Amino acid sequence: MNIHLWLMSCRVIGRTVENTLLGQVCEAAEKQGKHLIRGTYIPTAKNALVKNKYEEFGFVCVDTLDDGTTIWEYDLLTRGPIASPYITIETLVEA
Repeated sequence: MNIHLWLMSCRVIGRTVENTLLGQVCEAAEKQGKHLIRGTYIPTAKNALVKNKYEEFGFVCVDTLDDGTTIWEYDLLTRGPIASPYITIETLVEA
């Protein structure tokens, strides 16, 4: 499963929202029978704040391009799903 775009406000980064988002990505991957999640970091002047986010979550850098773009992978089979320590998502089912 590929993360095509990860866009977050700088006001929420570091407040465990990213944990919850990645937890939902893990859940979606598992439901689709996927175990590998891939993300790309493309360096810009405005996103240096999240340069190490994939690494912080246990993703492994599998490639670095000439422009500094890095490709990251997370293996659900070896690492397990990512969880948020504070935020939970509950789906309500109406009868």
